[in-house]
Amino acid sequence: MKDQQGMVLFFSLIILLIMTVVGVAIAMSSTQSLRMSQAGADRVKASVAVQGALNAVVLDNQGSVLANLYDSLVINDPDYQATSTLIPLNEGDVPCARSTRPTAGVACRKVEVTSQVSFGRDNAAQLSFVTGLEQEVLAD
Repeated sequence: MKDQQGMVLFFSLIILLIMTVVGVAIAMSSTQSLRMSQAGADRVKASVAVQGALNAVVLDNQGSVLANLYDSLVINDPDYQATSTLIPLNEGDVPCARSTRPTAGVACRKVEVTSQVSFGRDNAAQLSFVTGLEQEVLAD
């Protein structure tokens, strides 16, 4: 009996050490899962924001602004915390691409619209949507 004194304490400490290591591993795994889910949520929010900024810039600048755009136009949207850029793709008027029966005297001006938003930790990630527009204009 004297030879076994302290063995229970020794085994108890070993079991406690193992349980501590397992607990720390579970806690670290849980923290990593939370970070990953937060990153996914940030990306979804950024996607919604950049799509909203793209829609807003198209609605706010349709018509005469797009028809008379000859230089790049950069628009900062504080509502969506996004930056949108309108770039005319060619000089002057061109035939409209989507017209199966083009109307005489009507041409198009093509514009590329890029909306970009930063997201994530320290805004390290960026998400951009790019689309092309044609604004109908009266041809010369």
